[in-house]
Amino acid sequence: SAETAARKGLGYGFAAHTNPDAAAPALRRYRETFVARNAGDRPHAILALKVMTGEDDEHARALEAPSHLGLVRARVGIHEPLRSVEDALAHRWTPEELAAAEQHVDTRADVIGGPETVRARIEQLAEETLVDEIIVITNTTDPAERRAAHARFATAIGLPAR
Repeated sequence: SAETAARKGLGYGFAAHTNPDAAAPALRRYRETFVARNAGDRPHAILALKVMTGEDDEHARALEAPSHLGLVRARVGIHEPLRSVEDALAHRWTPEELAAAEQHVDTRADVIGGPETVRARIEQLAEETLVDEIIVITNTTDPAERRAAHARFATAIGLPAR
C-alpha cells in the first residue's frame, strides 16, 4: 500500500486502470507520508496508464478497440487473443458484452486520443497525482502500430521519437 511504501522509504507505483478513483489519493498520500530511510532519500511515485496515441482521436479509438473488446469479452468469460483493429471495429456486441462494458470495465483512467489530447491528459494526471514517472501500457496486435503509437506519444510529451 501507499502507506507501507512511504513508511519504509520505498518507491511506490499505482496502476490507475485498476482503480481510477484511488490513484491520485494513494499517490498523494504516499508523497505526503514518505519517511526517508537514508540521507537524501526522496519519494519516487510511478503512475501506470493505458495509453493509445493515434494520429488523431478517431484513429486512437480504433487502435484501442481490440484491447477494449478483449477486456470486455474476458469479463464475460471469453478468453481469446486480441483481434485485429478491423475485426474489433466490425464486432457486433452482444447484450451481455454491453452490460459488462458498462458495469465492469472502467476506462476513466485510460488515455486515448491524438497527440494533443494525450499530452493534455498526461499533464493533467501528472499534476493531480504528483508522480515522478509514468509507465505507458499500449496494447495492440500490430507491432509497427505499437511503435508508431509510442513515437507519437513521445513527440506529444516532448521526448525524441526513436
